[in-house]
Amino acid sequence: MSRSEKRLSASRVRSSRKKTDAAAKRRPRWPVILMGSVVAAAFYFLVQTPGACYRRALPLLKQNPAECERLAEQAVMKAHGDYPSAQLLQCRALGALGEWDAALGGFSLIKNTTECPPDSLLDFGEKALEANQLQLADRVLRVARVSVSDQTRTSELLVRLSMQLKRPDAALALCREWQRQDPDSALPLITAADIEAFQTELGSAIADYTKALQLKPSRDLELRIRGSLANLLVYTGDLAAARTQFDAMMKTEDPKGKHHLDYVQLLRMEGRFSDSLQEINRYIDENGNTPEAMKRRGQIRMDLGQLDNALEDLKIAVMAVETDIAVHHLLAQAFLRKGQPKLAMPHLEKSRRLTDAQFRISELKELMREDPTNEAWASELQQLGPPIGPEP
Repeated sequence: MSRSEKRLSASRVRSSRKKTDAAAKRRPRWPVILMGSVVAAAFYFLVQTPGACYRRALPLLKQNPAECERLAEQAVMKAHGDYPSAQLLQCRALGALGEWDAALGGFSLIKNTTECPPDSLLDFGEKALEANQLQLADRVLRVARVSVSDQTRTSELLVRLSMQLKRPDAALALCREWQRQDPDSALPLITAADIEAFQTELGSAIADYTKALQLKPSRDLELRIRGSLANLLVYTGDLAAARTQFDAMMKTEDPKGKHHLDYVQLLRMEGRFSDSLQEINRYIDENGNTPEAMKRRGQIRMDLGQLDNALEDLKIAVMAVETDIAVHHLLAQAFLRKGQPKLAMPHLEKSRRLTDAQFRISELKELMREDPTNEAWASELQQLGPPIGPEP
């Protein structure tokens, strides 16, 4: 090939390349744009799916319940109204915002509650119970009872619900069922005993506390049982059994709070008045001049014949709790011992009236269990006023 032919061939190659480059510049870039759109759409879809909205809402329940509720509602709407976990989360957020009526309505719309997270159900039921939303708590815990594996916590909450609904018999039945499900646990027996003590079924309560001790509970639980058991034994006058419980408790720690007052009473009933006075003074140093402590010390000082000091304590106690039958009775006795019957009479009369009122309140409560809609009994119960103060 001649030199001129070679130059012509190179020129043609360069010209062809220029045309190719120009064509490439003019060619539309649709595949790239389309691919970018697909990626963006896929990203948006993933972020906006019901599951994604739910997962974004979940950690916000405590720190930002309003935003949690909004995102949970989005998840439910994107799932066409059927997303149990998100619906429950929305109800929990509404509860955290204090919108309990909306939470109740929302919970009733969940089609398949068995798909709700069990722990979330229990948390929601407990929160409703704490807020005294008993209708909602009842619905949630009945669902939890069927679907939750942690029957111990479920049973505890159901018992609490029954007691708040003033259904102690139902609460006891739940305790017995709980005991059958978990025969090695002391908790069902303790809970049943607490209810029996509340209902003044003291023999049954003592028996259940005793059975609970035989199951060898943890040390903290053991101390709680022994303290409650000692209280009932002191109250029923079984001093030897009460002493056994206190001796076992005091191997590791001194009695505190209410149990300390029970120990003071035990010493007094054992006739150890000086020791009893020393213990009640120690209690007052630690807890202050509470009405109950003043009453107990006044009683002990009467035992020791220190009538003037006893009257000082009892006057403080009666000013704090005017409806305490025992304080009025003790004041009357102290005045009579000092030869002051005129000063004793008002307290004797007050004690009698309070006792009559207390008996009538108990009678009306029993009647209203059988007929809770009786307006006459309800009115009379309301007129009798607040509950009578501590008994002897």
